[in-house]
Amino acid sequence: MERKRMHGKIIPAISVLTVFVLISAAVYADSSLSSAAAGDYIVAAENADGQVMEYDNKPFVQDGTVYLPLRETFEQLGYTEENSRLSWNNGTIDAAILAWPMNNGYFRMRVGSALLSCDVSRDTSLDNSRIREVLDRAGSFGIIFEDEPAVVLRDSVTYVPSDMMTYICYRFFGERNDDGSLCEFRCSVYDSAGNEIPVRDPAGYKREAADVGAAAR
Repeated sequence: MERKRMHGKIIPAISVLTVFVLISAAVYADSSLSSAAAGDYIVAAENADGQVMEYDNKPFVQDGTVYLPLRETFEQLGYTEENSRLSWNNGTIDAAILAWPMNNGYFRMRVGSALLSCDVSRDTSLDNSRIREVLDRAGSFGIIFEDEPAVVLRDSVTYVPSDMMTYICYRFFGERNDDGSLCEFRCSVYDSAGNEIPVRDPAGYKREAADVGAAAR
């Protein structure tokens, strides 16, 4: 059954220095195994509408965490050059999502880091220099995904932990399902015989915003 979503407003707490975010990325069984074979296991990843996402660069599991390819996940959600931007600079990935008529969400990730810097702007420009300007101002303010293996680069493809991807694409914008629950990517892992493989459930892990003394905007 397709899940209906309600669009919320940008989370007000994004402008304060310290914020705690609980992100649930529950792993559950699903009969569809059409997504992402990798080695001797299969990762089935669904978006918030319950649709299984098909990838060329397959999701994988590392240290019990499911990783999703960043650019392909954007494409799966319908983000194009008209409503989003991804740029790469020596291991730093800047992303922008034009999600609302008057707001952009800005995100900065670094390969090998669990820090997701983020900011919001009413400027609807997707110019790379403008995006860098906003994120340079944001500095190290953002969400620290504690106990995560962080963003990784594999075969020249940027992979992001599924709960960090959930925050970028859904939680930052306050998107909810019609039952009021927060939207998320749902990932299940199976062996070649179709048996579900338990992976770490990050629900309850504390995510704390970095407080580096930056002035509130």
